[in-house]
Amino acid sequence: MVTVKAGSRKVPWNVPMPEFVQTCIERTAMRKLSVLLCLSFGILWLPADLRATTAEAKDYEDIGMAVYRSGLYSKAVEYFQKAVEADPADWQAYAEMGAAYEKMGNDQEALDAYQKSLNLHPDNPTLRITMENLEETSGLSPRVEETQTAPPAPSEGTVEKTVVVKKVRRGPFRREIRTLTFNDDFSPTDHARMWYDLELGYDYSTQDDLMAGATALNSQIASNGWSGTASAGNSGLMAGGEVGFLLDLYNGLGIGIRRIQPLSYQADVNFEPGNPSPDFEDLKLDSAVWPITLDYFHFFPDPTGRFFINAGLGYYGGTLHVTESYSFANLGGPADSLEGDLYSAALGFQVGFGREWTLTPSLGIRLFAHGRWAKLANFHGTVYNSTGGSADFTLVKFNDGTVDIDQTANLASDETPATIDFSGFDAGFAFTFYAY
Repeated sequence: MVTVKAGSRKVPWNVPMPEFVQTCIERTAMRKLSVLLCLSFGILWLPADLRATTAEAKDYEDIGMAVYRSGLYSKAVEYFQKAVEADPADWQAYAEMGAAYEKMGNDQEALDAYQKSLNLHPDNPTLRITMENLEETSGLSPRVEETQTAPPAPSEGTVEKTVVVKKVRRGPFRREIRTLTFNDDFSPTDHARMWYDLELGYDYSTQDDLMAGATALNSQIASNGWSGTASAGNSGLMAGGEVGFLLDLYNGLGIGIRRIQPLSYQADVNFEPGNPSPDFEDLKLDSAVWPITLDYFHFFPDPTGRFFINAGLGYYGGTLHVTESYSFANLGGPADSLEGDLYSAALGFQVGFGREWTLTPSLGIRLFAHGRWAKLANFHGTVYNSTGGSADFTLVKFNDGTVDIDQTANLASDETPATIDFSGFDAGFAFTFYAY
């Protein structure tokens, strides 16, 4: 009889073996590496009709692993089968058998062995991931039915959740599935380290000077017998996005960029109704502001999502696109058309609140409302005329309350810089994506 050290155990072999294998084992002082080398040359001659008791199952498993490491996967399967015959509850032997089958390309047998291992020992997330990857790449499913086992009862006051939160591509065919366990009753998204928002909403802004300018011009049209109208609006659209970072379950920081665009200011005035070639002025101002914001968030998590409040500072960059045509030929003045862009910027602040609902561990929907204070004055920029000439223009307000653009170098005493007041609020919804 020869005794071989397999790991920390002694494995009895009560069967004859090839003489050169026995000699090799004896002469190498039973070192593990030498045993593996001997097995790699002689294991094919070992008989497969070993019989063992339950106590010997681990010995068969160790021999099978030695053969597996030598690349003799078919022979390794025989020893893993002997292990589970000796001990039907040996879940490790089933897992190792599945690995040997997978090396041989027998995906169906591998999945069956993996499932038997999980039935005996469900708390094995690594093996479950291996099995799910093999199912995805092979398109097969285990023929062994999964045994439903009741999860252990959580400690009092805690709810344990294990949730698949992310799939990461590893190579062209495989995916790594990450799982996280949360020992609370909150939604998985409440634990996400980062979030990404895509927002769309309705916006209201004060627009004081432009609204007052339209009102003043309409009053002049009526009192002077002109025709036409002037209009401005408080309503608009907001669109943008935000990247957030969770500091802990209740606190976070968000960096956002948005575009807010109110309705245009338009003035179309005919100074000589009935005249085939009247003097006129047509002015359109398209304003927009781009806030870049940094906000602190305080969260109130719950099982379906979270409420939040936020506040922070913003850099508000404004643009004003100008198109104007006019003629004062009958009154002894010029006729021309102008187009260009004016710019301004200012610091502002914003506050908000909202509610998030979890759709999946990686996706949620958010309803929100933001309030802000942001006033932009001293709009300046280059405006071009119909002949290709250009000059620096600014947005001005006259003493009578009307607004227009004028060359910066030609400002009169009754003209002062006009302000576009973007202070107001927006409300809308967002799709939120979570990263763990």
